[in-house]
Amino acid sequence: MSLVSYRALLAASCAVSFAAQAQAQTSPEAGSSGANSQQIVVTAQKREERLLDVPQSVSVISPESLQAVHADRIADYFTRIPSATFVEAQAGQTRLVLRGINTGGVGASVATYVDETPYGSSTALANGAVLAPDIDPFDLQRVEVLRGPQGTLYGANSLGGLVKYVTVQPQTDALHFAAEAGFESVSQGNTGYSGRAALNLPVASTVAIRVSGFYRTDPAFIDDVLKGSDVNDAETYGGRASILLQPTENFTLRGSIFVENLFSNGSNNFDGDPVTLAPTLGELKTRRVVSEPNRVKYRIYNITGEFDMGAVSLLSSSSLGTLDERLVSDASGVYGALLTSIFETPLGVAIVGHLEQRRFTQELRLASSGKQMFEWTIGGYYSEERNQLDQRLDAVSDPDGGAVPGFDGLQFVGLGSRYKELAGFASGTFHFSPMFDLTLGGRYSDNRQTVVQTGSGPLAGGDSSVSGASSEDVFTYSIAPSFKPNENTTFYARVAKGYRPGGPNIIP
Repeated sequence: MSLVSYRALLAASCAVSFAAQAQAQTSPEAGSSGANSQQIVVTAQKREERLLDVPQSVSVISPESLQAVHADRIADYFTRIPSATFVEAQAGQTRLVLRGINTGGVGASVATYVDETPYGSSTALANGAVLAPDIDPFDLQRVEVLRGPQGTLYGANSLGGLVKYVTVQPQTDALHFAAEAGFESVSQGNTGYSGRAALNLPVASTVAIRVSGFYRTDPAFIDDVLKGSDVNDAETYGGRASILLQPTENFTLRGSIFVENLFSNGSNNFDGDPVTLAPTLGELKTRRVVSEPNRVKYRIYNITGEFDMGAVSLLSSSSLGTLDERLVSDASGVYGALLTSIFETPLGVAIVGHLEQRRFTQELRLASSGKQMFEWTIGGYYSEERNQLDQRLDAVSDPDGGAVPGFDGLQFVGLGSRYKELAGFASGTFHFSPMFDLTLGGRYSDNRQTVVQTGSGPLAGGDSSVSGASSEDVFTYSIAPSFKPNENTTFYARVAKGYRPGGPNIIP
């Protein structure tokens, strides 16, 4: 039970970026703002700089672009980004793929950040690949999508790239308020509606508060031949609250809370032939003896402090992220036929799953300030994650997936895991001349994992408990020379390495 494996990806890319090309890339169809690349500022390298100066493939999605496509969810804009795809079985279950890097397992290959907070599971023991957060895009400053390995600055699970949500910070200048409402309808489905609002409130010259909230119902379009029409509707609601304290010109402290609840009543899948993929029950139709609701709750708590000391600046980010998912899957196709033949009526069998995730992260970063011949960033990172994944299989389930008295407890499986990671990283850019730069980076990561798998019930052969542990050390790096023949053109090449943590083996 101590087998360890880690997967590394080495990618080399060579590209040319022109200001005119960036102008086209910033259309809503391409997933960026309509501004010239000279004006787009990103934090892809954990410092604010022009998009044209970043020697890697980055797409920037501005608030104007999100509004132009009426984006309510990640499906509305993610596929407009070059080399980006996603798979969504139902609301709350999303797999993100960049540059086609998709292992098909349950370990994520695309990392997700919300401001300074890495969100989602680092381990493959908590379904991180299929639970990418679908964050409501209202009240965002921008979304940055970095393609290619980002192991140097962003660590584990950034094999394919990174999705970074940058929220709007509280402003002390004036009172701001924004609100919007909308509705949408789906062909062969029903209607959904939404409402959003945001308020920026200056409390004093050094204190400001920003709050926002959203509510949305997603229309359904899947019909169930047993349960009726439009069974896959969904409801999403939540909000953000942040406070900005700036007691001095050189010190800023920001605290934020993000809450989102996503409730889905059914899967987006329809029944099809496994060979021809043609619908077997009719277009957009399915047959489920047991309903398949999914309940997902996101929580992110963060405190970030920045201290400008002149030649250098210090940043500290402390975060706590939690995820709670309750899912029912119809397993009647596997077990129900036997029960139906015995009792001569359709009987359902459900797998009821519950995942709880709790992740604490701490990052300290020291960086040079201002434009210098050598710009550098060094930092340390710590993450501790605890997960509990439980599944229950009953002999007979009611139409909502609940246990039928006397027929419950066919099998129980529990998977409790713990993940710890400690890392140090450094990145630097040498400006040898106004035309030539060289960016180098490296990161050393050490992670340790433990898992305890328990089982009980007749199918499990009685009570059982199996434990395992693993540890691994990984070094990732990046090398990116760039050449700027003029102010509006950049040629660059990039070689980078990323990794996804392995872990102890479990019993299928």
